Amino acid sequence: MACGFRKLWLKRNKWVFEGKFESPKAILTPARSDLEEFMKANEKTSEPSAGAVVVNRDTRWQRPRSNTYKANWDAAFDVKKMKMAAGMVMRDSEVELIASLSMPKFYVGSAKLAEIHALWRYVAFCSEVGLDAVTFEGDALSVIREGQHLEENLAWHGQMIEDIKQVLSERPNWKIQYVPREGNRATHKLARFALQYEEEIVWIEEGPN
Repeated sequence: MACGFRKLWLKRNKWVFEGKFESPKAILTPARSDLEEFMKANEKTSEPSAGAVVVNRDTRWQRPRSNTYKANWDAAFDVKKMKMAAGMVMRDSEVELIASLSMPKFYVGSAKLAEIHALWRYVAFCSEVGLDAVTFEGDALSVIREGQHLEENLAWHGQMIEDIKQVLSERPNWKIQYVPREGNRATHKLARFALQYEEEIVWIEEGPN
């Protein structure tokens, strides 16, 4: 599963960057404490899946079903700088780390909007690489409820929610669900780590090291 994902990603990079993609490691500088926290949070778990649920009240991270991916996301928000950062971690049913992504973004007005931007970026990322079955899992309960709501979202941030809903409606094997913060630690650490940077960084089959 991981090898297939790598091929999809390399093909996507060749098309987008014309073969000039630079390794993310070349632009990283040491940030030891945050990285150690991320790696500890990202340790494999042997807990079996309890099945697909819309609201997962179990505080432990649970592996996805066979031949599917779980894409966890979270966002950190710096009020003074009006800067957000998204942390996103994808694993397969064997609990292998498939991809990680950190995305900083300036001029974001609220923590909720930061969570919406993070979810939208990960939905777009999974769409770009052509994944078939993905569960997007986060701890932003209000955002997830809005994403699951069938009626049109007329809030000021509603267009982004509607865009997310549109993509999900076109992919029957994609869904979003809630997990408590305790089950989303890896992405929380990665989002904090991403606040230090100015550009998006993607790792394939690994995290920052």
